[in-house]
Amino acid sequence: MTADMGDLPQTISYRILQKLRWRIITGDFRPGQVLREQDLEVEYGSSRGPIRKSQRLLLQIGLVEHQPRRGFRVRSYTPDDIRNIYELRAMLEGKTIDNLAGRNLEALVETLEGRCKLMEACHKRRDLEGYLHENSAFHQCIIDFTKNRPTAQVLFS
Repeated sequence: MTADMGDLPQTISYRILQKLRWRIITGDFRPGQVLREQDLEVEYGSSRGPIRKSQRLLLQIGLVEHQPRRGFRVRSYTPDDIRNIYELRAMLEGKTIDNLAGRNLEALVETLEGRCKLMEACHKRRDLEGYLHENSAFHQCIIDFTKNRPTAQVLFS
């Protein structure tokens, strides 16, 4: 997977970033929830430096907000924000699909059908984390097939 967070260098900061990102995406950390440095230090057995770096990286990708002397909190999105994000994603994914025109898609279709079955199984088990993982992998397969790294970086940041 080209732009998966798993491709980042595996420093302590990036491992913590991956875990925090996943917890925000899956709803373990709710919108508006404060991400207290001291709590994260204890939870992840880390010093302050890697925690702060991971929080700054979350800020760069838009998952948290920072307030001086109050720290970091999970970003809240308005209905308009969410609509705009989905419209942007739809345009980018549409461009990605355009890149598939005229290509032999048999192998891709077979892979995507397999991913759909895995998503279905996760849905039936009510496995949100598994479903989100498989959904991300589904879209990543398309992007990998097109070899469009800039799109991958934007969609999976």
